[in-house]
Amino acid sequence: MYLTICPTCQQHSHACKCDKTKTENVTYTGPNLPCSEIDTNDNLTLVIQKLNDVVCNPPITTSTTTTVVPLFKEYYALVSQTGTANITVQVVYNTIGNIVWTKANTGFFLGTLAGAFTTNKTFCFVTHATSNNVVTSMNQTSVNTVVLAAKNPTSGLNEDGLITTICSVHIKVFS
Repeated sequence: MYLTICPTCQQHSHACKCDKTKTENVTYTGPNLPCSEIDTNDNLTLVIQKLNDVVCNPPITTSTTTTVVPLFKEYYALVSQTGTANITVQVVYNTIGNIVWTKANTGFFLGTLAGAFTTNKTFCFVTHATSNNVVTSMNQTSVNTVVLAAKNPTSGLNEDGLITTICSVHIKVFS
């Protein structure tokens, strides 16, 4: 057993007759400490008990997850048509969902996905096919559909077989 010497009477601690200060008489004078719940004017005994509780029984914390809602969803695809068939679509990037493309009429193609195209928050972009004289356009027609059109600029009529080279389609729907 290790024995200490009392600085006042120079006796071993077990033989010391000095008046020792009790922990109940020592007061904490610092600021309140919310993590350990130690408060100003707690006595040393209580401070040690509170620290023991924090060390031996740490508070259980739960993690909260923050969900980041994207500002918009996007769809990028490369489109072409052979003859009078439906368009061929190669999706490059898609966070909107599975848009189903169908031929609606001569030179008209519908992209359909239920509830995907929010009114006044959907933007449609399409490039012109480069190898022939064609005007392509695209716009939202409802919350469920967008339309891609191919028009002959000479006749002013929609026609099939005008998108013979790949054109790009970009749809952006804001939240």
